[in-house]
Amino acid sequence: MTIYSDNGGEYIALKEFFATHGISHLTTPPHTPEYNGFAERRHRHIVETGLTLLTHASLPLSFWSYAFSTAVYLINRMPTPTLNTHSPYDVIFQRSPHYEKLRVFGCLCYPWFRLYNAHKLEPPSKPCTFLSYSLSQSAYLCYKPTSSKIMVSRHVTFHEHIFSYNSLHTTDTTLKSTAIDIWIPPTISVQTTPPTPSTHSSSAAPDICTINATLPPPIIIPPTPIPATQSTTSSLPTISTAIPQPQTSTQTLPISSQTNTLSSHSMTTRSKNNICKPIQKLTFTTQLTRDITEPTTLAQATRDPRWCSVMVEEYSALISNGTWTLVPPACVSNMVGCKWIFRLKRHTDGTVARYKARLVAKGFNQRPSLDYHETFSPVVKPTTIRLVLSIAVSNGWQLRQLDINNTFLQGTLTEDVYMAQPPGFSDPDKADFVCKLQKAIYGLKHAPRA
Repeated sequence: MTIYSDNGGEYIALKEFFATHGISHLTTPPHTPEYNGFAERRHRHIVETGLTLLTHASLPLSFWSYAFSTAVYLINRMPTPTLNTHSPYDVIFQRSPHYEKLRVFGCLCYPWFRLYNAHKLEPPSKPCTFLSYSLSQSAYLCYKPTSSKIMVSRHVTFHEHIFSYNSLHTTDTTLKSTAIDIWIPPTISVQTTPPTPSTHSSSAAPDICTINATLPPPIIIPPTPIPATQSTTSSLPTISTAIPQPQTSTQTLPISSQTNTLSSHSMTTRSKNNICKPIQKLTFTTQLTRDITEPTTLAQATRDPRWCSVMVEEYSALISNGTWTLVPPACVSNMVGCKWIFRLKRHTDGTVARYKARLVAKGFNQRPSLDYHETFSPVVKPTTIRLVLSIAVSNGWQLRQLDINNTFLQGTLTEDVYMAQPPGFSDPDKADFVCKLQKAIYGLKHAPRA
């Protein structure tokens, strides 16, 4: 890929980003303003379109990156006279874009996120604000004001004539600053007593019968304001208890205090160490400012001796386990590619535990009934994990995580699967040979079954 621009500082600052992602950056000759007109016009077109989207949706400037991303998304799909009424998307990909996917920027939307709910009785959706389109998935980016997070969802219901960001943001601020009331009822044994007149009502309450009951557990009462003229105890008689009991009290606790009380267990978690997964904003600005700690290409990994060491370790494990044999390419019916995946394993406090490199086959090149027949993936239910963790916490057991290297290499393949030699580790004497896999390897469609 090649990007052509002038010598402006906003483009020169992207030099390292372009080099990391393998993008060639060409610039105009110096002191030639006649070449800069096109780039400046495109830049102004994006800025003006983005600001128009923000103003129309009544969104603050803090969402400018999403507005500009949406502007570029729309401009690339608009017909232009420069391309004979074709869109840039149509010219590049030789097919028309899907215009039915387009939605009004900043409108009210309801994404479906029942799978992310902590309880099955929670609502399947909440009001959000539509911000942009996902660049890597066929999905929408929706801003959830209650948690200030970006939700990525494919199933979204839009109300394109309603722009409710200000109302949602105001409501969210009010709820966060409001305390909740927790009513703690005692276990009572009520006897028949003469009624006592209430201080809020002049009418006497009827007699009550003997009751032996245990009231339900504490109930969280929503912070609904009660008018000053409304009586809260006018219909309740005064009751006497058989044994001394503490009086019914109303405690006002902030939401943060309640959260700390509910999560007071002995297990060391990532949240207690302030380790959180970064929120993927999926914006161009975020990609530029994010510190790249894991290489994405083989060329980047070979510059660091630590990654080279783990690649040699992984390759040695593959060879010693007899994962493949080299065969001439003439007998190959279908060949799949492979690539290196690099990951950093961290401790609970965020420090680097070890570097890990794994050779993964490009299973999307496999063909059904040719190099695989049946697939199967063993999975575990989240409820099972929660049950095991709760039992461990209740009994004070220690929890340890076990990571097994080269798990898939224990499975023997019965199909004929051919893979290209690993990048950077090809046999110099048999450079044109391919690997006939004897053992399963990560990335194959039927590797979990094997």
